[in-house]
Amino acid sequence: MAYAAAHTQVALFEEPDDYVIDNNPEVIYTNVFNKFDFNLFLDEERLYYQALIDFNRKLVKKAKERKLNEKQTDKPASKDDVYQELLFEILAKEPSKKAILFKIPSIDLTDVDKIHHNPKGAGRKPKDFYALVKAFLGVSYMGLKNSPDVVRSQLINNPSFTRKCGFKYIIDEETKQCQHNIPSLRKLEHFDQLMSLYGIWDKMKWKMVTQNLTDNTVKIEKDLAFDPSHVEGNSGFKVVKTVNEKGKEIKKAVGKLSKRCTCVDKENCEHDWKVTDHGCAVVVKAQNKKYWAHKASFVGFPKSHVPIDAVAVNYAATNDGKTLKPHWKRLARHVPFLTEKIERVMADGPFNTQKNKDFVQDKIGAVLYAPINPKNIRVPSAKGIKGIDHFTKNGVPICDAGLPLEMKGRDLAKHRYIWGPPVINSKNKTLTACANCLLKDNCCPNGLGRTLRTRASDFPQIDWDNPEHLSRWKNHYGKRTAIERMIKIIKVDYCVEHFNKRDSLNFQGHLDKAMLALHILLSL
Repeated sequence: MAYAAAHTQVALFEEPDDYVIDNNPEVIYTNVFNKFDFNLFLDEERLYYQALIDFNRKLVKKAKERKLNEKQTDKPASKDDVYQELLFEILAKEPSKKAILFKIPSIDLTDVDKIHHNPKGAGRKPKDFYALVKAFLGVSYMGLKNSPDVVRSQLINNPSFTRKCGFKYIIDEETKQCQHNIPSLRKLEHFDQLMSLYGIWDKMKWKMVTQNLTDNTVKIEKDLAFDPSHVEGNSGFKVVKTVNEKGKEIKKAVGKLSKRCTCVDKENCEHDWKVTDHGCAVVVKAQNKKYWAHKASFVGFPKSHVPIDAVAVNYAATNDGKTLKPHWKRLARHVPFLTEKIERVMADGPFNTQKNKDFVQDKIGAVLYAPINPKNIRVPSAKGIKGIDHFTKNGVPICDAGLPLEMKGRDLAKHRYIWGPPVINSKNKTLTACANCLLKDNCCPNGLGRTLRTRASDFPQIDWDNPEHLSRWKNHYGKRTAIERMIKIIKVDYCVEHFNKRDSLNFQGHLDKAMLALHILLSL
């Protein structure tokens, strides 16, 4: 390979501060750089230099094509027409027909070595791959955002960090530029873009995840938790209106359009309008909580609190429950040895659909633990049932005192649910609230507490094979909250919530860098 950089680095300078930081266990990045063997990424190093050649070659080709296209006289669609097309695409639910989870486009690099003829390695050497990787990982261990501007700031203002990464800190004005000099902001942005575009961050992440799972650094558990989360977008949107067939006005938020050309009169130039931020959409968290954001699907083991994957969702307004099936297929493709060991899949209410239950049971061989989704559920009236005020949408009977009854089991012969008296909110769950209830005489005067049997056919929202109101179900589902803490680790501790780029491709790279930094740290 013409651009083969050495993967063993020698300290270019050594200062007293370097020795102090190097031996301080509280400085995480130095411990990682000293203990972790970066030779593990030899394949990714070669792929990066191939990608660099391929990208530069295609850049020249695109410039030639752009000159040819400028001679064309076809007038592009107007800005308003493009907005309407995007709106109709959303209303027709076409985004749902596309891949739900983002997939890095594959780029063929097999012919790069044949096309590039430079046996003597003439020209300026590219920046060292490992030094650049260390720079991005290092800022993550500092608790900073792993973006090119922050990396550049640390390389300029932190000499010890610069030298530890493998760059020169002191640069004379008369010194010629070389691969060991501090990279410019543009070079760091270029590196980050290439690593995301060619899926190199993704490959490095999966290599570390696979290694940690196989050597038992991260123990494979029987439970697996899924949950999406949003990251606010760094772009704007426009509310586009239209009228449907019934004459009703419909409004939807659509990402703003722009042209990437340098024309002065962008409204009338021949270039096409493009969406500025693919993947961004309105994410509804509550009735009055809406965000213009990207969405990512997270998965991990509840007991160890370790996320094993985070993937961007192609259209952020996609229902959360639709991410389970494609995300599991993604896991099965990258870590196939995981599939036979999962017994329980835990997720939130939107995942509780019959399609997801069948998929988990048939394809995974596990049981889906997801609470009842109370939307659009009708419950029977409790009128005429002594001591019962009403039923909740989850199918739980509420007594006249306003307390919920406890499910005790099932009557398999008569196909009914058995409910026992409400319990006092204490550690001793055997104490019933009926003992000291003022309404006991009108409810259950001759018994120890109110009991009830309800027909399973009246409450189809309750899973007959695995009822959501049994205590054993609640004990298993209680582990699901661990996924929230995993999301916090990635979003807050590794600063993924601060995303200042656009497009799903860059968002996926942003996630991959955080996951890579976490699993490298776990491997030590």
